[in-house]
Amino acid sequence: MLGHGQSGKIERFVYYCIAVEFETTEIERKMNLTGEKLIPVNRSKVWTALHDAERIKNCISGCETLEWKSDNELDGRLVAKLGPVKAKFHLVLTISNAVPETGYTLEGKATAGAHGFANGRADIVLADADDGCCLKYTAQLMTGGRIAQVGSRLMSGTAKKLTDNFFEKFVDSLKE
Repeated sequence: MLGHGQSGKIERFVYYCIAVEFETTEIERKMNLTGEKLIPVNRSKVWTALHDAERIKNCISGCETLEWKSDNELDGRLVAKLGPVKAKFHLVLTISNAVPETGYTLEGKATAGAHGFANGRADIVLADADDGCCLKYTAQLMTGGRIAQVGSRLMSGTAKKLTDNFFEKFVDSLKE
């Protein structure tokens, strides 16, 4: 939220199926991501794979650990580099609003000490498609600290790269 005397800056970048929108203040950066991916296996297999912590860990760049702590919570560690900032994050992911084989909400909190934090929420929807399953997502991300000081062009490019990389690895993992 913008305080008295501050001005917000909104920049919008669109990449084929990923839209990225930023709102920047002096202390935090907010980003919205939307997209969809056709996954060439049935919806049931995608749903099961999305709940496989080891598979997801292997699909997230820099993820060192990811383990179930309860029926709806994952705990992990990952190393991420964004421009000049490289940080080791403690990650907590919580699943809510789950409707089997249809979708869920994923909330994440990542902290990296003095480097800052990233908090996010994604709504994920699965639908049948002619050639498999269509996964659609709408996500909001807020960063703070040193990582929020990175320019929006670099942040949007990194978000696109990480998203593309995740889905490429995820689809490849389903071919095994």
